[in-house]
This record gives sequence, C-alpha cells and structure tokens, in this order.
Amino acid sequence: MGKRGLGIAASEYVERLADAAEAEELCIDASKDHRLHRLMERRVKRGGYVMPFPLAYVRASTWKRMPFTRRSRFVVRTVARRHPGWVFCLDSAAVLHGLEVSGVDPGVVHVVTSREAHTKSSPHVVRHLMDTPDIVSCNGVLATSLWQTAVTYMAWNDFRHGLVVADSVLKAAGANVNELRDRIRQERLGPLERERALCCAGWADPRSDNGGESFSRATMILLNFEVPELQVPFDDEIRPGKKHYADFCWRTDSGIVIGELDGFDKYNNEDMTQGRSVVRVMADERIRESHLTLSAARIMRFRFSDAEDMEPLRQLMEKFGIPHRMPIPVATEAVSAA
Repeated sequence: MGKRGLGIAASEYVERLADAAEAEELCIDASKDHRLHRLMERRVKRGGYVMPFPLAYVRASTWKRMPFTRRSRFVVRTVARRHPGWVFCLDSAAVLHGLEVSGVDPGVVHVVTSREAHTKSSPHVVRHLMDTPDIVSCNGVLATSLWQTAVTYMAWNDFRHGLVVADSVLKAAGANVNELRDRIRQERLGPLERERALCCAGWADPRSDNGGESFSRATMILLNFEVPELQVPFDDEIRPGKKHYADFCWRTDSGIVIGELDGFDKYNNEDMTQGRSVVRVMADERIRESHLTLSAARIMRFRFSDAEDMEPLRQLMEKFGIPHRMPIPVATEAVSAA
C-alpha cells in the first residue's frame, strides 16, 4: 500500500480502489501488495468482497448483479495487467469481444501457448496450443481476433455451447451464415474440428436474443424438435401500436405456442432491468405475458436448467405438442484442451 493509502482509513482506501477498478472493468489486484492482500482477505471473510481469481477482488454486491460474461471480463482484464504479453483465446477472448458465452467460468482464463513454451496449464490458467494466432488488441488486451475466437470456440466445444457463439458472432459482425462458413474453411482445423464448427454454423441465427436462448435452441435441435421461429412480433391488443416479441414461436396444428426462457438475468442484469426493481421487472413480465395470451397463443415457460438437463425440456415440449422433425446428425462432443 502506498504512503497515501496509509494516511487514510483502510476502509475508505479499499472503497476508493474498488470504485477505480470497477470504472475500468477490473478487479482490485493485490498480487504485488501483501498489505492490501491482508486487507482484502479480511473483507472476503466478512462477505463484503469475493476473490474470483487468486489475489483479485471485487465487491460482492457488484459481483452478484453482473452477468457471467462481464464477471469473466473483469478477471481477464485484471490478469492482462499482470501479464501484458499474454494472448487470450476461446472463452476469455470471446468475452473481450463482447460475444455471448454459455457456461463461462470467471475464475479461469484461457491463453495461447506455443510448441516451444514449457509452461503448463493450472486450475486458473488453461493454455491452448495455436500455431498461427491472429492477434488483435481489445482495449489494450491482446487476444485472438473476433473470427478466429469464434471459429476455434465452435471447433473445440460441444454443439450447444458452440451454437451460442455462432449466433453471437453473426450478430456482432453483422454477417450471414455463408460468411461464417467461409471463415471456418479459412481457419487451420482438423477434419473433426472443422465438421463441428460447420455444424454450428449450419444452425446459427443472429436473431437469438441472448446466450441462454441460443443454448436452449441447441437443446431443442438435439432433441429433434421443430426449430422455432425467433423473436416473433405480436401486436399488443391492449395498447395499439406496441409490440411484444416472443423468444420462441411454433405454429402447431393445435395453435400457436410461444416459448419463454425464464432466466435470472432479466431480474439481476442491470442492462436488462434498466433501473427497475426486481418486483417491478416481475410485474412487467406478467403484464407482458398476459397481453401475449390475448393473441390466442399458449405460453410455455421454462428455465435454463430445464434446457441444460434436456429431459425436463423434452417432456415440457411434448406436453405442449411441439412437433418433432427428422433426426439430423449433430456433433456434440467437445475437443480436449491442448
């Protein structure tokens, strides 16, 4: 701790550090300050702070309300300050580029390594062999390029996680599926990796609103249900001129079925709550749903855990009469990290 820090109350000093760190999307870094480390450990024990990565600290209240991708970005940017020469890839590069990533672990960073390097992976740092990384700067942090990040992620992960990134990169780049396929063919990949990435590209759709919806749609595809229409607009029968958009929509023989993913982000993510309280968000959601029912549609609500476990979502979709389609082979296995 510097001389100035010793001259003010420790609690005020820490709060100032936290304010400055959050403003730059960083954790408080105590990796080179033993006194600060002791201050932060006491605050972690009291529950006021969390330590998502060794010697990196964030206010518990801030951490709780952030989506997982933003949590991961805080950690990656902090680690980059410690190791400015590291090149981040896969999950870590994806969050730097603003891509949706399902299942990202904020306590783990992914970095590029070479055949000549002798450093091994650890519980918090996973190293991936890449012969020709396409390196760019993301606000001062070195990472693989947007397209290389997306393609390698799709190539090295299972279908459900890969489709999340496939949808997201199309939206981020303003691209179409054919452009994504071209990018995949340009990347140096093994036959199975290329097949896995191309499979994701074949089902990709930039209309997906978020990673949870992409992951859920991938589950529906694996369960061989008809692929839903996305973000279908419905006129509000109560307020003329206003429209509501359904996460998923099927037009079945027995009528329209709207699928709604009930995720925690809509209640905790500040970007989605837009300053509203949890109670207000829930009330608005119920009003929205009641207005949607006036369109004579049935509403099928489900949780992310239902899609993650697969069987609960399968049972629910069958009860709502969602039609099946002919099975199509989909690559589901992930590639082991280098």
